[in-house]
Amino acid sequence: SGMRRAAQTAAYLSEQSRPLPAFRELDMGQWEGLTFDEIRRRFPEAYARRGEDPARFPPPGGESLAAAASRAAEGLRALLADTEGDPAVVAHAGVIRLLLCAAGGAPLGAFLRFSLPYGCYYVLTWDGAHLRAEEAPRRPEPVPSAETCRALLRAAGAPTAVADHCAAAADLARALCAKVGGDGDLAFRAAALHDIAKG
Repeated sequence: SGMRRAAQTAAYLSEQSRPLPAFRELDMGQWEGLTFDEIRRRFPEAYARRGEDPARFPPPGGESLAAAASRAAEGLRALLADTEGDPAVVAHAGVIRLLLCAAGGAPLGAFLRFSLPYGCYYVLTWDGAHLRAEEAPRRPEPVPSAETCRALLRAAGAPTAVADHCAAAADLARALCAKVGGDGDLAFRAAALHDIAKG
C-alpha cells in the first residue's frame, strides 16, 4: 500500500519495495473515519443495505467488497507475474481479509472472520492455478536487546530511574527463569519494558 505506515514497514523487508495502488485499503467513501453508531445514525438506509449485501453494496462514495477484492486479486496476479522469488505484500486489514477469502474460497461477506492480530502475517502459496493460505496468522516475535529496550524507554520519555529499574527487573526475570524454568527471553523483554508508560 502507498500509505506511509505500510511503506515504512515494507522498507524494513526490502530496499526494492514499491507502492502498488491495488493494495490500498478499502475505500469507505463518506463512512471513512466514522464509528458504526455514527454510520447507523447518519446513513440508516445505506447501513441496512450494506448489512444485507456487504459484498456488492458500497458505502456512499466508496467501493463494494467485490470491487476491492477484484482490485486486490488483480494486483496480486500482476505482482506474481512481475516478481522472481517470494514477494511480500504489506497492506491493510480489509485488503488482507479479502485476499484470504479468495485463498480459502470463503464468501466475501465472511471476510471479518479472519483473525488479524496486530503485526501478523499470513503465508500464501500459489500453484499456478490456486491461491492457498495457512490456517493461522503468524506474529513476528523478535527479542529486543537490552540496548533496544533502553532506546524504546528513552523514546517513550521514561525517566532514567525508571529505565534503570526496568533493566534491573529484566536481569532478575531472566535469572529467575534460569533457576526455575520458563522462557527467559520472554520474561526479559516483558520486564525490560514493563514500566514504559511511566514517561
